[in-house]
Amino acid sequence: MMNNRWKVFLSLATLTFLGLQLCTGPMILNVGKQGKQLYEQEKYDQAIAELKSTIEEHPKKAELRYYLGLAYLQKHDLDPALAAYENALGIKENPTMDSMYSSIMAERAAELRKAERYDEVPKWADQAIELDKKNKKAYYEKYMAKGLRLYYQGSKWELWDAIVAFGNASTAKPDEPMPYYYSAKSYLKKDEKDFENSIEQYNKALEHNPPREITSEIRSKLKDLKRRKKLYEDFWGN
Repeated sequence: MMNNRWKVFLSLATLTFLGLQLCTGPMILNVGKQGKQLYEQEKYDQAIAELKSTIEEHPKKAELRYYLGLAYLQKHDLDPALAAYENALGIKENPTMDSMYSSIMAERAAELRKAERYDEVPKWADQAIELDKKNKKAYYEKYMAKGLRLYYQGSKWELWDAIVAFGNASTAKPDEPMPYYYSAKSYLKKDEKDFENSIEQYNKALEHNPPREITSEIRSKLKDLKRRKKLYEDFWGN
């Protein structure tokens, strides 16, 4: 049977263990909380500093590294973001974080495309696709940027490649009007008498609710194209 001395010792040990759990448990649960809060408050520089400091104390906490990478992404700093992601991945995989990273990268690709920085889009779009093969926005931004670059900066012979790129963009997001709109413009830039293809693409753009100013332009273009098409056909007896 257990003597009284051992009973007292075990009771004290149990109390000590429970006391340590009460003291350290909340601390463990709250590791990185401030850094994550700063990230959610969009204070990315402060979040990075806080998370890096916490990671030094808790290097095996994968979640801290994932959030560090997210903060770098929000500052458009891709290389350290990917480094943080790879380090986190080496500790513990997290498919939810893959999706978050991919979404932010696709958003950055969209920003660059809208800013007409077409050459910078693939770096972000390709990384987004690598993390999430189902990220349709990333595919859309990649192909739209390629098509626009070729349309504005490429040779006349590269317009075919632009048209293919816009076709791929419309496959990624079929309800977007702009791939059809730029396909029509590309057909006309390649050949001003390509009435059939340009009219077809402009009509498809109209079917997908383009912005008001684009709608007005398309309607005007369609009216002119149909007029020219009729004159051309009348002249050649078609």
